[in-house]
Amino acid sequence: MHIAALLLCLVLYALCIKIYTIPSGSNYPTLIIGDYAVVSKLSYAIKEPQPGDLAAFYFKNGDVEYIKRIVGLPGDKIQMRDGGLFINGEPVHKVRLEDFYLPHNEFAPRYRETLPNGVTYHVLDTHWNSPSDNTEEYVVPESSYFVLGDNRDNSNDSRFMDRLGFVKRQDLIGPMIFKFHHTRPQK
Repeated sequence: MHIAALLLCLVLYALCIKIYTIPSGSNYPTLIIGDYAVVSKLSYAIKEPQPGDLAAFYFKNGDVEYIKRIVGLPGDKIQMRDGGLFINGEPVHKVRLEDFYLPHNEFAPRYRETLPNGVTYHVLDTHWNSPSDNTEEYVVPESSYFVLGDNRDNSNDSRFMDRLGFVKRQDLIGPMIFKFHHTRPQK
C-alpha cells in the first residue's frame, strides 16, 4: 500500500510540477542564484497566463528553459522609457524602496512595480540610462507574451528581439507557484 502511494506521488510530481535551480541573477531580487523555483506544469492548461506571472518557458527549440515575468499579453503595446515600464501607453506604477544587497558587497536600487491588474513585485534598476532603459514600442503578437527579468539591467528578455523576443504560447511551461530560498550572505 505504501509503495503504491509513493508511486502515485512520483507520477503526480512528474506530471504536475517541475523544480528549477536558479542559475543567474536575472530575476533579482525575486529569485536569487541557488533558489529553487517550483513551477506548475498544468496551470496553463486550465487558465490563461496573467500579467505578473513568473513563468517558465522553453527557448531555442526546447534546449534552454528560462523563468521571466509576463508583463505583456497578446495585443498589448509594451515600451521602456527612462527605465520605466509602459503598457498600452500608460506608465506602470513604480515606487522607490530600500536598496537591495547584491553579492560582492554591492547595493542596487530597488523598486516596487504594480501592474494594471494589481500584481506587485520588486525590480532592480542598477544602471541609469542603460541601453535597455529605452526601447521602441513593441506590439505583442497573437498567441505570444512579452517577458522581463526583475533585474532589469541584467536580463536577457523580450526587449532583445535578436536574442529572446516574444515568448510563444506553446513554449510556456507554467507559472512559478512557490520558491525555496538558499542560504543568503549576511549584510
